[in-house]
Amino acid sequence: MAQNTDWASRIFCDSTLIKGFWNNLLDEDEDQAVDAMRRNKDGETLTASRFPSEFFVKRSGKSFRSFPEIFNAGGFWVVTGRTAEVLRQFDLGQTSLYPTKFFKYDRKTPFERDFFCINFGEKKDAFVPELSTAEKKPWMDTDIWKRPVYPKDDQLVLSPAALEGPLRFEGLEVDPVTRTAKRQGETLELTSTEFDLLLLLARAPAQVHSRDDILATLRGHDADLYTRAVDIVVSRLRKKLEPLDCIRTVRHAGYALALPPLTS
Repeated sequence: MAQNTDWASRIFCDSTLIKGFWNNLLDEDEDQAVDAMRRNKDGETLTASRFPSEFFVKRSGKSFRSFPEIFNAGGFWVVTGRTAEVLRQFDLGQTSLYPTKFFKYDRKTPFERDFFCINFGEKKDAFVPELSTAEKKPWMDTDIWKRPVYPKDDQLVLSPAALEGPLRFEGLEVDPVTRTAKRQGETLELTSTEFDLLLLLARAPAQVHSRDDILATLRGHDADLYTRAVDIVVSRLRKKLEPLDCIRTVRHAGYALALPPLTS
């Protein structure tokens, strides 16, 4: 498989993958369960407690002799243990797999398989409709696009954001897609200039960036920036990153990120 390859799937449009199951969250608080479904669909990072720990066959007499590898159970997307093993071989970013159990209609007899709920912990705006020749709008006054049943390779065009995920370091996360940064789990309030400086350093943590290089990057936000002003922006950013010691000064050379990237 090519290193930089996007795979598009139609599973979320496949009605045959919707299975008739109830779950313990719907029993406990239906409004909260529906809210969790909506937030998951919108790409929010949720804890395991927001997902069902148990599913039950909804109708008496309904039997399931087999399960798809991925399916929708009462509004939540679920994968089998075998598929979960495959998914764990990749960097899932903010997406998580939470173990759950499935039971027959009596709510006592389990299905002897491993299952996991999927938390789609991030959502990217990477679709490029003007270059996607196979895409069509079924309703012209909406931003909804319809794919052909059997699209061909290269008919769906995505921007580089589709392959770019958060950059993670010890105590620091920088997301170029959402343009957010987190220090020890807390979202930072950064200006556009400060974020672009941090992103420049994070994308090449081993590289020393000269003041002129930084200036060339930041001038898109402030045409009046001058070389000495780079030091001021660095100083402001350092203060916001405290207590982390994130930015290293290299005498007569420039600045570099002082944190090693996380490898897992």
